[in-house]
Amino acid sequence: MLRLLIATALASTVFAQPETFNRGETIAPGIEYREQRFFRGDQGPFTIQILTVDAKAPGVNLLPVHALDRAAGKETISAMAARYHAAAAVNAGYFTVFGAYQGASTGVYQWNGVPVSSGSGRTSLLFCREKDGVEQLAIDVVDFRGSVQGRPVQGLNRERGANEIVVYSSLFGATTLTGSGGAEASIAPDGRVISLGDSNSAIPPSGFVVSASGDAATWLRETLKPGEPAALELGFHSPSLPACQPDHIVGAGPRLVRNGQVEVTPEGFAHEKVRHPRTAAGITATGSLIFLTLDGRQAISAGMTLLELAQELVTLGAVEAINLDGGGSTEMVAGGRIRNSPSDRRERPVSDGILIFSINTQAELLATLDQLARNPVMVPPSLAAQLRDAITNQDPGAVERLAAQSAPQARRILAEAASVLRRKGNLRGK
Repeated sequence: MLRLLIATALASTVFAQPETFNRGETIAPGIEYREQRFFRGDQGPFTIQILTVDAKAPGVNLLPVHALDRAAGKETISAMAARYHAAAAVNAGYFTVFGAYQGASTGVYQWNGVPVSSGSGRTSLLFCREKDGVEQLAIDVVDFRGSVQGRPVQGLNRERGANEIVVYSSLFGATTLTGSGGAEASIAPDGRVISLGDSNSAIPPSGFVVSASGDAATWLRETLKPGEPAALELGFHSPSLPACQPDHIVGAGPRLVRNGQVEVTPEGFAHEKVRHPRTAAGITATGSLIFLTLDGRQAISAGMTLLELAQELVTLGAVEAINLDGGGSTEMVAGGRIRNSPSDRRERPVSDGILIFSINTQAELLATLDQLARNPVMVPPSLAAQLRDAITNQDPGAVERLAAQSAPQARRILAEAASVLRRKGNLRGK
């Protein structure tokens, strides 16, 4: 009898279905969170977390950031969110996992108008320039276009291949990390060639290194001369770019939804038809934004194929949607807590994330400034003191002027928040 009772208890433990639920909360004005666990017939369970962002909410601001504020590096999403004092965050693009270039984006990446990664011509998420203070996203295939002295550049801030020209910017790090057998030219911010080398060259502050191998290395030595100007052009092309005018671009893919219909574009992803943890971004018919994470590889959630994920996003109201990096990289942080269940059973350091802010009062702006000022490179101590005085004295104009002297990462957050509070007449807070 005892043996039978033990066997029955074990069977009920193994085969018991996880609890289903559908619950939500407000994270901050303009940011709603919902988590659901459900079955689809005999399929599942599926556990998803959803952030719905009111793009028209005056205090809401989106900002993609790269780990450690560099072109190559890894950091957890919770650390990124805390470092910037964001209300919520999700992981974003694909990246190099191992080796000297780990943390470098493998998709297109542009930050604050500056190209950071050349990518692979797959679908990207575009952060369009705001119109009347409204956050806007677009989804499109984005191609890298680069040249030096009219010769095509194959890559940006990534490992150099055979017979390639790759450009490294100061966002990448101190040196190019390249091996022997090539040729490199250090370029000053004004475009002048500073010096020539063969490998692992120091990258000038705010400048570049043009690195070449094979026949391209021979061409570089013959063409670029110290003291002479180098015509270096780096940029992106996409049908959406003229209308969108993106400040930021995050490469990922594939597209999942177009014009309200499921459309999983073929982009060569091996994980497409297998159930995995997922992260996605979507746009609704009213312009609201959806950020979704899906648990997988666990008893509480089976994960989804990309087709299943696309169908779920349409159910949630997305008329456009894109798949972001997933698997062990999938993570959502909201209200200072990790909301999903990472499949690695711990946070995975990743290359970049999408941060969501909601700054609506003087107190919230001061708290954000204090967090940003922990990094003196981002907001130097003397500037932080002036900004605190301007916020305390209810002078949003001064905040905007002073914010322009901070690092670009802080500039947008502080200046836009001050502009919002100016419009609302709510700089003193409650």
